[in-house]
Amino acid sequence: MYGEENVAVVASSGNLAGILKEKGQLTEAEELYRWNMAALRTLVGESHPYYAASLNSLAGTLLAQGKPDAAEPLYRQALRLHRELLPAQHMNLSYPLHGLGKTFLAQHHAPVAEPLLREAHALLQANLSPDHWRLAEVRTSLGRCLALQNKFPDAEAHLLHSHRTLLEKYASRTNSLRAVSQALVDLYERWDKPEKAERYRE
Repeated sequence: MYGEENVAVVASSGNLAGILKEKGQLTEAEELYRWNMAALRTLVGESHPYYAASLNSLAGTLLAQGKPDAAEPLYRQALRLHRELLPAQHMNLSYPLHGLGKTFLAQHHAPVAEPLLREAHALLQANLSPDHWRLAEVRTSLGRCLALQNKFPDAEAHLLHSHRTLLEKYASRTNSLRAVSQALVDLYERWDKPEKAERYRE
């Protein structure tokens, strides 16, 4: 209907942008994601899961560049489209939920982020194994969110679970492991437990 070959070319550009992002080439990834989003808008229109996913990917790249204010409207649009186009319990809803939650954390709005992160966590719990890396990464974000609101025991439980999962099963995901270790340091410093913080310093 949309020209399968054209859609395949656009999809491959999104994959390449993802590789660039993983390598830290964020400016190049952003440019490619913007091209990808514009091409999908032309090929499939804005009311399509592919376009919603492209919004989410671009927003994530902007957030990784420290541009939460630019990422927020894209994540909001991606979440709205995901809710309109996907079943209520579809796992892919977790992507914009998690992204928008992280954006609010970057904007220092932890109470606003918490329900989004809890919803993302619940969706992944219902769809993935308890030790999946995606669930661990959402737990890290939720733990950070709770720590910022001084909900220390709940934050600690999520962060320790995430750290254990990543260390034991996904040690190659060094960025994720580094993030949860830093979140534990921040938690224990905020909680006035410096001896525990020292265990997780690099």
